[in-house]
Amino acid sequence: MTIDELLQRYSEGIEAHEKALLARMHEKLHADGLVDEDGVPSRAGEYIIPLLLFVHTTNRALIHEASASFMDDEEESSADSPTDQQDVFKDFGNLLTQVTKKVEEAGHEDARDMVMGTVIPEMNSFFALSFVWLLTQLRFVDIVEKDPSLRVAFESDGLNGASFKAIAMYRSMAAEKGDKWAVMIADKAKMFWSR
Repeated sequence: MTIDELLQRYSEGIEAHEKALLARMHEKLHADGLVDEDGVPSRAGEYIIPLLLFVHTTNRALIHEASASFMDDEEESSADSPTDQQDVFKDFGNLLTQVTKKVEEAGHEDARDMVMGTVIPEMNSFFALSFVWLLTQLRFVDIVEKDPSLRVAFESDGLNGASFKAIAMYRSMAAEKGDKWAVMIADKAKMFWSR
């Protein structure tokens, strides 16, 4: 998904649960300069709010999928395949970059903090786990260089103990580099990997 596709999706109107989210977050969005008193998006808000809604919609889909999987012993749910999910999170990563660039172009030097500070707190733990695993996979070479035994984490189809150790290593590397947002994403998924 491109930024234009994201903006098109939300220019056609938003669903009731999305309206409810924006109403609940109005004070924060206003304080952050993303909407005015009437809820009209600022130039930065025109990009960040659709990304926030993307996170919200993905959160809902992941919860639905987890619930369906839990309730369906035969695992015949209509959930997205792992490849489809991976595409969603690759799209999200690309959208983060594109939205940040647009917010910078709108005159905000703190664009990354504006974007990340709005969307990361809204990620649920399922979203954060999927995204931090993608980020961890992107650091495969660095992680395996530090701990060759973690190679197995990247050779299996699903998440396992080695995968969670690799995520912990990714978080540690992000903390060493001072990347507070990567650390925050990893910490939002900590219930899965910190055993």
